[in-house]
Amino acid sequence: MIKYNWEKIMNATEGDPVSILLIIHTLTHKRLPNSTRDPAYKYWGRNFSGHSFLINPEKLLVERKNYSSIEASMYVMIASYRNYLHYKTTGDTTLQLIHIPFFYKTNKQQQNASNGRWSNSF
Repeated sequence: MIKYNWEKIMNATEGDPVSILLIIHTLTHKRLPNSTRDPAYKYWGRNFSGHSFLINPEKLLVERKNYSSIEASMYVMIASYRNYLHYKTTGDTTLQLIHIPFFYKTNKQQQNASNGRWSNSF
């Protein structure tokens, strides 16, 4: 299990789905970057800890080949709305739809969606 802060990840990656998954991979496997050219080097040593959690991030990374980077990063975003205290007391990992905020598309979000990036204005 890893704990992360979605807002910190969004701010660091500027909504790039590949970079989001790179951070999740780095948090999961705690590997050192091979060199300064390694894409993980940019995020190594930064604090992304928070109250959001993924119970089995390894499975997400293995199954990633079946999904696009946007779909996988969307899963990480939606999982960030789960309540950790509720999970610890009940063991329930589901998320009720009422806890997911509604998103209204703005022009900026539409432009960012066309670039394959998440908008940070939600």
